[in-house]
Amino acid sequence: MPPMRAAETAPDQATKPLGAFPIAAQPGTGVYRCTKCDEFEVIVTGPEDQLPPCANCDSGPDVMYIPMDENARVSHGVPNRDDQPPQPR
Repeated sequence: MPPMRAAETAPDQATKPLGAFPIAAQPGTGVYRCTKCDEFEVIVTGPEDQLPPCANCDSGPDVMYIPMDENARVSHGVPNRDDQPPQPR
C-alpha cells in the first residue's frame, strides 16, 4: 500500500490561510477578519484575549481569522523584539 500524502493526512492544513488563527487563539491586539465568510471582524484589545466564534459562521475547524490592520500584523501575541531582555551567551 503506498504511503499517504500530506494532503490526505491533514486536509485542514492544506486550506489554512498563511498567518491565520483559529477560534480561541490569542493572536495579540488588533483587528482580525473571518476567512470563511470574509465579513465578520473582531477587535482584540489585550494580549490574552481569545478570538471568538464567528457571528456568521459559528465555530468549526474551518473558521480562521487573519490580521486586518498593521497592529495585528506586528503583535501576534509576541512581545516586540526590542522589549525582550538580551539573551545570555
